[in-house]
Amino acid sequence: LPLREGDAAAMIAETRGAEVLKSVRGRPAGDIGGLVAALEALDDFAALAGEDLAEVDLNPIMVLPEGHGCVAVDALIVPRQRTLT
Repeated sequence: LPLREGDAAAMIAETRGAEVLKSVRGRPAGDIGGLVAALEALDDFAALAGEDLAEVDLNPIMVLPEGHGCVAVDALIVPRQRTLT
């Protein structure tokens, strides 16, 4: 992070799972645009949180059929511990 224009789509395309998101044997394609939007929103969240954010884990993210977005099934957001001075 931060993501530049096109970074999220490129990262998705580089994964082994990218093939699973394509339309195959009558199964609808996954909503890659929705996944890109989710990753870009996560990037925006992390940028706004800045130093207050220690880690984020979204696992799994279910990609729904094209036009229906995606869903983070489980999420862990850990704030950075502040030390009192």
